[in-house]
Formats: sequence, C-alpha cells, structure tokens
Amino acid sequence: MRWRDAMMAALALTTLATGALAGRDYACGPWQPGGVAPALDAINIMKSMAILTSNGRDDTIRMARGQLDLRIYPDDTGLYIVHGTPVATDNGPAFGPRIRVQRLIHDPLQPQILQTECEAVK
Repeated sequence: MRWRDAMMAALALTTLATGALAGRDYACGPWQPGGVAPALDAINIMKSMAILTSNGRDDTIRMARGQLDLRIYPDDTGLYIVHGTPVATDNGPAFGPRIRVQRLIHDPLQPQILQTECEAVK
C-alpha cells in the first residue's frame, strides 16, 4: 500500500511541475529584413525562459529582464526582445495572442536588427 501511495504522490508532483513549466507557443513569420539570420519558426514563452525553434532545432534561452509587456533574452550572439500585450491567466500575467520579437545581432562591424510577428498556437 505504501508503494502505491508513493507512486501516486510522484505522479501528482510530476503533473504539477509539468503544468508550471508549460509556456505559450507562438508561430512566427519571417524575419524582416530577411536573409540575415536563420528563420525563427516558433517560440515558447515561459516564466523565466524561452524555447526557440529554428530549422527543426530547439534552443533554450534564459530571461535576463522582464516586465509585463517586455522580456529580454541574451544568447551567444546578441539579444532577443519580446514585446506583447499582457493578459491575466490562471498562472499569472502572460503575453496575449500576438507578440513581436526583435533580434539584435551583435557584430562590431555590422550589427543587425531584425523583427518578426508571432501568433499564439491554439
């Protein structure tokens, strides 16, 4: 009986942890101007991280600064800046159905600023 109780408790904790980590998925359009960086196919925004999907590859980046309508995520080559309208959810504030993602690519000789629009996936 104790084994069964332990298994049920582990299952409950796993379910709660998975829900707490789940974010909101967005499908993204092409970068403007195009041809400078690999396409951002999708982004999943969580409380303190984001998962970027580009050419079938997922990369996780950690948030450096966040507000209700803005989040900044650094990576090895620059920054991702996410702008959105805040909405109330069961897990606290989140971005609404549309976001704008800006990509600042650090290059001392030729810095790049890219932008795309993303829509929530239902």
